[in-house]
Amino acid sequence: PFVKKHNPGINQINNVIESLKNDPDSRRMIVSAWNVGELDQMKLVPCHNFFQVYTRELSLFERTTLFCTKTGQKDWKERVEATIDNSGEDTLNEEFEKYDIPTREISLMWNQRSVDTFLGLPFNIASYAMLLHMFAQQVNMVPGELIGNLGDVHIYNNHITYVEEQLGRDVYKYEQPELSLNKGKDMFSYKFDDFKILNYESYPNWRGVPIAV
Repeated sequence: PFVKKHNPGINQINNVIESLKNDPDSRRMIVSAWNVGELDQMKLVPCHNFFQVYTRELSLFERTTLFCTKTGQKDWKERVEATIDNSGEDTLNEEFEKYDIPTREISLMWNQRSVDTFLGLPFNIASYAMLLHMFAQQVNMVPGELIGNLGDVHIYNNHITYVEEQLGRDVYKYEQPELSLNKGKDMFSYKFDDFKILNYESYPNWRGVPIAV
């Protein structure tokens, strides 16, 4: 009798990691968020369709800047010129290798069919930014651009007053925070405590803001 074999599924994240390591110029590093065979069983189809990552080689200038940042040396321009004049770029690259200086930048673009701009989008941006840093960390690349392709971008009527309040705020009032991320053994080993937002300051919680709705 015919026996249908169980499909163990496809680990899309691991496939992307392998491509980043072995074929970083690939344009096929895509993760789909839709299981099209089960969409009719869902109360709401996912807002997120897919995301893709792509990389580019860093220039000698960029790698040198990373090297000097990591080692605390500020005379990067003179150092590069002197090294190239005396022994060529190969010697400089060998020194970069000793300090595990990345050779590539990685960027991430996600596609979203529907966007709750006021409440949802800030979390979408933050979560994909963290995902980009995780990928970069696992394959020793520099986080690059974060790009969102957004469809049906909307603001709900009961958010309008809060949006107007937000638009009146000074976006330069506080310094930009930084992400501190402990490296996981792999993409699936990260824990909540591995993520820390340093120097984070914000306006008061909305519940403490007297706004007439």
